[in-house]
Order: sequence, then structure tokens, then C-alpha cells
Amino acid sequence: MGFNKNAFTKQKFEHRTDTVSVPALSDWFDGDPDWVVRNLSGNEMSMCQESSEKNKNISAITEALVTSNQKEKVDALRAIIGNTDDVTNDMAKRLEMIVYGSVEPEIDTSIAIKLAENFPVEFMQITNKITIMTGMGASKVKPKASIKTKA
Repeated sequence: MGFNKNAFTKQKFEHRTDTVSVPALSDWFDGDPDWVVRNLSGNEMSMCQESSEKNKNISAITEALVTSNQKEKVDALRAIIGNTDDVTNDMAKRLEMIVYGSVEPEIDTSIAIKLAENFPVEFMQITNKITIMTGMGASKVKPKASIKTKA
């Protein structure tokens, strides 16, 4: 049995979603402290990976520029571009992942950073769930059932 290209091409897909219970964040939720996440697309995963690579490249460039009289300038440059020695490549990737993969609440990078700094366990649980769901792929959109009525 071969791959059915025609059926695959015609198939509609949607993001797979799930929730992560985050009771430690209940003070900031109106209802149940559930973080709704979705799988990432291939392009989004690539952008997350690129953020990891950018983090590596910026570190290498700034290290190459460091001399005894330029260290303060390099540190200031790092602060301006948001790159410091304490941001690992994995963290840079996960920060992007949680921004793309958060459905409810929708967040930006500043919220992602604050979450990672103050609630690291929940941050890791959320990004791990996004990774698992991305590995599962998108969900197939099921065709709507036709409703037949008797005359």
C-alpha cells in the first residue's frame, strides 16, 4: 500500500489543542487555572530553532569582540539585544515555543520571560506539552455530517 497523495492533499487540518493545569498561577486566572496550548507548525518550529541558533551566534560574536577595554560596551550591547550569558539556547527556543503555542492566554515574549523566571516548573510543563503535541501533528478536520430530513 502506497501513500495516498490525493487524499492527503484534500485533507483539511487544524491545530491540535490541549490544556495544562497550572494551579500555581491561579491568582491570575478568573476561572480554572488551565493554560490552553496547541501544536506548532513546521515554520513555527523552525523559527523557534532559529532563535536558539541566534542566541548561539550572538554569544559567539560578542565573545569575539571582548577585550579588556571593550567588555562594558559588549555587555551593554548584549543587554540592548536581549542576549546575556544566562540565556541558554534551550531557553531561547522554549521562550519562542510558548509564545507561538499559547492559545489561552495569548502571551508575548515579556510574559514568557516573566513566567520562566518566576514559575519555571509550570513554564517547562507548558513547553513540554507543546513539544509533545507538535510531535503528534495537526488534527484532521472531520467533514460535517449531512442532515437528511424526511419529507
